[in-house]
Amino acid sequence: MQREIRWYMEVKSLVSEREVVQKNNEKVTPRQVFEVSHEPLRKEGEEWMNYTATACSFVAALIATVTFQAIFTVPGGYDETLGKPLLLRDLHFTAFIISDSLAFFTSCTSVLIFLSILTARYSFDDFIVSLPRKMIFGLAILFFSIASMLVGFITALSSTMRQKPTLVVPMKPLAALPVLLFLMFQYPLLKEMISSTYGKRLFHRDTKSWLELPGQDQHANVTSVYVGSSHSQHSVNSHRSQ
Repeated sequence: MQREIRWYMEVKSLVSEREVVQKNNEKVTPRQVFEVSHEPLRKEGEEWMNYTATACSFVAALIATVTFQAIFTVPGGYDETLGKPLLLRDLHFTAFIISDSLAFFTSCTSVLIFLSILTARYSFDDFIVSLPRKMIFGLAILFFSIASMLVGFITALSSTMRQKPTLVVPMKPLAALPVLLFLMFQYPLLKEMISSTYGKRLFHRDTKSWLELPGQDQHANVTSVYVGSSHSQHSVNSHRSQ
């Protein structure tokens, strides 16, 4: 849908303003013809956006729930007298608090972004930049949330098993597996959306200068003729005066 709208915008930039609003024999403008013919494609794009945003918001909400609960059940427990965590001075515990907090806040942010997609109007103009940009940021922040959650899991495990750190070493490559799978499955989609949203135009040329070139040449020719004729007349008058 985004590419079709970009084609329409590129063609629109090549014609005059009068032709943009001009109606055909059925009293319909080119914009109305485009919207009617592409309405099924717009509905397909809306359904895909709704399905993707719903699934991703569910995952983000699940991460927010888990990380919110984990911050109150810290590894090592609390001191019953002072009420502070027993592993407060441990570096792994500090890394767990930071990564868990990042995972919570980023997952909440991605939920809000996907909710904005679900509540969008899904007009034709929304498919140009607005909806793709929200989907790009939502998926990128969701990826960062998943990575932070996995880092938090490894740091919590390292903090708990600090007496036997060799047991944690085999777990670290396994923690990277979900991140690699997410990149493998979502990177092609992200790459295509970023390229189509922030990439070059469909027509790799300066259409504005191309349209204005004949007028500029004509004006230049008229100016040169006027200057040349003025110079000739000045020469004739000078010769007569002599």
